[in-house]
Amino acid sequence: MQILHRRKFSLQSGSLTLFFLSCTFTASAQKAPPPEPSGTIKVEVKQVLVPVIVTDRHGHHVTGLAARDFRVFEEGVEQQIVAFGTEMLDTPPVLPAANSATPQPSAAATPAAPPLPAAPPRYTYVVCLDALNSSFANFSRVREALGKLFQQERSTDSQYALLVLGRSIVVVKYLTPRGEDILAAMRNKDLDRAALQSEAANFAEQERHLGALLDKYCNQCGCGVSRGGANIIDKLMDSPGYCGGMLNNIMNFAASAARERSLVGRQFIRNLRTLTEQLGRQPGKRILLLVSDGFSLWAGRDLYATIGAYLGIPGVILRNPGEKLGQETEELARLASSLNVSIYTLDSRGLAMAPTFGVFDAESEQASLGHSPQVLGDLLLLATEKQDGMILLAATTGGVFVGNSNDLLRGMRQAFADGREYYVLAYVPADRTEDGKFRKIRVELKDKKLTARAKQGYWAPRPPSLPPSSP
Repeated sequence: MQILHRRKFSLQSGSLTLFFLSCTFTASAQKAPPPEPSGTIKVEVKQVLVPVIVTDRHGHHVTGLAARDFRVFEEGVEQQIVAFGTEMLDTPPVLPAANSATPQPSAAATPAAPPLPAAPPRYTYVVCLDALNSSFANFSRVREALGKLFQQERSTDSQYALLVLGRSIVVVKYLTPRGEDILAAMRNKDLDRAALQSEAANFAEQERHLGALLDKYCNQCGCGVSRGGANIIDKLMDSPGYCGGMLNNIMNFAASAARERSLVGRQFIRNLRTLTEQLGRQPGKRILLLVSDGFSLWAGRDLYATIGAYLGIPGVILRNPGEKLGQETEELARLASSLNVSIYTLDSRGLAMAPTFGVFDAESEQASLGHSPQVLGDLLLLATEKQDGMILLAATTGGVFVGNSNDLLRGMRQAFADGREYYVLAYVPADRTEDGKFRKIRVELKDKKLTARAKQGYWAPRPPSLPPSSP
């Protein structure tokens, strides 16, 4: 929710220059507002801003609509649209161009007029490549799609940045108004080095090793048939001899890997939050394009779910010591929504979205049980669950999730086009309760042949003592 004074229909940011220092953004401070004249009554009106993308049945953007063509609902109750616009842009003081130079006056010549100031960018696009959770094998496809995107990107009112999000934020290219600068940066070896730092290779090796251990256990000790509730795992681990020791090794390995994934996953979310905060200070429309193989909202869940699928004991997943990252991901979505940062997420795995466990390796020894329909089905389900966090971020910020498609370029183009052709509705919510709850938003068009896409809701303000609520 944006708080706007006197129904002022603009976003609160300012003319900012983006610098990267120690892999973070810093922005110039805004000027303090002038003091209120004496005797003025200050009225604070809280409005909800809803960016809306309108397309026809062919997916083409539709322009030329008016406020009367829209209806907006909050929690099923229709709201009155109090302001409407085709774009929601900041109007900060205009600053001189960075590369401009004013000629020095001389006694023999009339002083030259200063150069025309450069207008602040209307659109900011930050392309973020997830190196923690994505495999290097998919990187070439992502690079190819980005190359085609920026070969055609020749906007005069946009700025772009290219980053790799790993254990830290690696800035490949600072904010630049030139798409060709991004193209040049993509040929830089720094991008390859950053992508090679991916944790996905380590995760895949953990999964292959776990699959091999489970194959060996099942072939020598037997498994695959449910033997009771979750507590049966204790009896199996306490059994004497080779089988009990082998199962203990499996469980200890999974616990260690889950704790490692917790640290990596939490750092990923925190880095993404830092990036969102800094992007939220930029003027104009803000688009964050996150390209990733997906990430788990419960670190280590896939490891323990695989053990449960092999042993036929689904309850073993309750032993997972990995951290649950759902709340932090929801808080990130809440922050992006409040800053009007639209997050578009692309699954870089494409149609070849398959688990990486050793049961799928041709060299895996005696992987008979691993190829059973039950285990294969469970592992494929785990692969799709890695999209949940990406879907959440896109849906709650007005972006789009693109998955199960080899056409990454289409998703990238959609993010850029949506950022330039949109409407913004503003309404004062009928429910003024500050309870911190998630309020669902639905936008309808009077012309039923058209489709409206908007963020699914927002979080109401909450007192500091209230815990966060989930969407």
